Amino acid sequence: MSARSFLAALAGAAALLLLVSGCASLTPAPVPPPPRDALAAFSLEGRFALNHEAKSYSGRISWTYRPNTSELLLSSPFGQGLAEIVTDADGARLTGSDGRIRTAPDAETLTREVLGYPLPLKQLADWVRGRTPPGSGRLDPLGRVLSLQQDGWQIDYGYGDDAPGSPPMRIIARQGEHVELRVFVDAWHSLSPEEAHP
Repeated sequence: MSARSFLAALAGAAALLLLVSGCASLTPAPVPPPPRDALAAFSLEGRFALNHEAKSYSGRISWTYRPNTSELLLSSPFGQGLAEIVTDADGARLTGSDGRIRTAPDAETLTREVLGYPLPLKQLADWVRGRTPPGSGRLDPLGRVLSLQQDGWQIDYGYGDDAPGSPPMRIIARQGEHVELRVFVDAWHSLSPEEAHP
């Protein structure tokens, strides 16, 4: 092989190497969240922090919500399951990390009795989606709810972009001075009709 051919081959290999390494270093574009109107049934992954009467709790939340059922998994910050709460037409069931199952007529009663603090799961399904009773919320210029008051709770919102239909990515709910629940959504998923009615 001549020197010229060798240099040409070397240049070609270098160009190919740069192309491959450049493609490998490209990160996929972030997937935008589904619009709020598409979240009749949803799943989300995120984090929560709860302050209740001078006690603090935090961890991860994995929630699948359908109009007639709700499956919510609370985990430690390191991913260890703490409690799974399932609600349906028969009531609410909580399975603890020890495998014990507790039941109650609704999730609020159940979490108060077992965890020591009430989680407003019935309202929270609407709150996390930014759904408000007519005339009850303060909206931003894009028509998205910024804050609302309901059933003694003050709820404030934050968003991840400027799209008018975006769902909230940060929800802060306060009840008086003793209860504050923060939910930070990392990922939204809109359930298909098949997923919503398995």
